[in-house]
Formats: sequence, C-alpha cells, structure tokens
Amino acid sequence: MLFKQFPLALQEVMKCSKAGHEKYKETDQDMQNFYRVPNSETRYKDAMLRHMGETGQVEDMIEFGEMTHEGAVVWNALADLEIKLRKLK
Repeated sequence: MLFKQFPLALQEVMKCSKAGHEKYKETDQDMQNFYRVPNSETRYKDAMLRHMGETGQVEDMIEFGEMTHEGAVVWNALADLEIKLRKLK
C-alpha cells in the first residue's frame, strides 16, 4: 500500500539509505549500522531537526549519492522508529 500511495517519496528515502550506506560501506557490511550508533535516541532526532531546516540536495553527501534534506528527515524518523520498536521486542 505504501508504494502505491507514496512512490516518489519512498524512492527519495531509498536514495538517502543508499547514500548513507555508500558513505559507511567499509563498516556497514550488513546495512544495520544505523542500529549500532551510540546515543541513537537523540542522534536521529537531532539529525531530523537539522535536516528540517534545509531544503534541496544535501551537498556534503553528493559524492556518495544524491539525496535531499526532505528525504533525510523521513529516513531519520524511520531509523528512530525502527530502533524503538526493536527495543520493545
């Protein structure tokens, strides 16, 4: 259902995920590094707020892949939610 409702938005979030993996691929072999980040409870919220204040391309990530601040907001929200839900299990 989500892919039918938000195909472009989800593609943008996937770009963010891919760019982040490219940036950290030496240590992110299983694509789960986001879960091992220290202080994740505040780190993803801080990043989300930082990206909310910007628009357009994230300039310092271009070498790893194009991504927007808007997509980064959603990616950080998903990372925060995923971590919280995993801790509940």
